Amino acid sequence: MKNTSLSVEDRLKSDNTGEYAREIGKQLKQTELRLATEARKLHGRSTHEKIKAAETAVKSAAAVMQLFETMGHFDERK
Repeated sequence: MKNTSLSVEDRLKSDNTGEYAREIGKQLKQTELRLATEARKLHGRSTHEKIKAAETAVKSAAAVMQLFETMGHFDERK
């Protein structure tokens, strides 16, 4: 069976209302909060480093999404 789903990039490009981008932003924010909570728990050094790295990656993705939105990609914001 052939996978016909669009990539995230394709979905963002075709997202004229910004709804998909807002959903991604919401999910990233939720993930960031979960990672921040997890980082405050007592973990071994290696686990803590992985959590902090994941937190940095999620923050970076959220920043990219904010930039994407502020660039005026969506019809309603032009």
